Formats: sequence, structure tokens, C-alpha cells
Amino acid sequence: MKNYWAVTEIFEGKVQQVILCEDSDVATDFFSKIVSEYGVEPYEEMINEHIFESDDGCVVQKMQVNFKD
Repeated sequence: MKNYWAVTEIFEGKVQQVILCEDSDVATDFFSKIVSEYGVEPYEEMINEHIFESDDGCVVQKMQVNFKD
């Protein structure tokens, strides 16, 4: 089984983009970059919880994805 990380950006219930990463550190970088685009400085708790929710209906989430070989 191959493990990846995905960062998803969802706006008003619709997926805007999914970024597939080979490791958690790269996914954290993408997560932080997207959150920063919303004018929010990513903080440790947000990064550890793998989720950001804005007041205007945007959700950015980092999750582990497993694929069978």
C-alpha cells in the first residue's frame, strides 16, 4: 500500500482543488500556503489538526490517502 497526503480546498461544499503529495512535510507546506492566501497565518494547532475553516465558507484540509499497489 502506498501512502500519500492530499491537501483539499473546498469552497461552499465544492472541491476547488486537490494537491497530492508524497509526504506530510510537502503537504503541510501546501496547506500553509493556501491558508495564507486567505490572509491567515497558519498556527501550530491548525497545522496539527489538519484543517482550516474560514468565515466565508472555505475549508482547507490535509489528509492521508492510501492506495493499493
